[in-house]
Amino acid sequence: MINLNRTSLILKLLPAYLLVVLMIGYFVIQTRSFWGGRQSQINERLGFLSLSESRKPSLPQTNYLLGDPSAIEVPAVGIKANIKPGKYNLNTKVWDISPVDAYFAEVTSRPNNFSGNTLIYAHNTDNLFGSLKRIKIGDKVLIYTKNNLIFEYRYREYEEVAPENMEIFRYQGKPQLTLMTCSGFLNSKRRLMYFDFLKVI
Repeated sequence: MINLNRTSLILKLLPAYLLVVLMIGYFVIQTRSFWGGRQSQINERLGFLSLSESRKPSLPQTNYLLGDPSAIEVPAVGIKANIKPGKYNLNTKVWDISPVDAYFAEVTSRPNNFSGNTLIYAHNTDNLFGSLKRIKIGDKVLIYTKNNLIFEYRYREYEEVAPENMEIFRYQGKPQLTLMTCSGFLNSKRRLMYFDFLKVI
């Protein structure tokens, strides 16, 4: 049997209960709106951007450039020469070389703007690398490539090593250019001249 007094009491209290629920809901909505607005103001003042991942600005991408060398120019000492591909003959233990051209050691990195050593070598004669002995720290070298790029380098330092020294072929690091020619008594040494990469023109 239904208790009429209890049912009557519930019906009387129901409007008040619903009113309390509505007031609580309204309070929660207003609180979220207030603090959401405050957080936006704080972010704006601190310089934050409220962007989704898809709208965030992307970081600039590096343009990786490289090419096969075709010519070299050292304006400070008047050097201009064509560059041919150069290989090392394991049987004769000599590099490809001629009296009129410079050579790019193909076992080294092609001229580029990201990493590795580029080795160019030639005879120590007046028409090739003989005048490199007059070069000064800071002088520039230009390497022209077959895909119409020009790589600019700046002279840093040099060293003389034995012909069998292979350390230069183990280089790993930022891009650099090495010019190699004979030196010393009866051309018994190899002069390695190091140039830091500057830019692609």
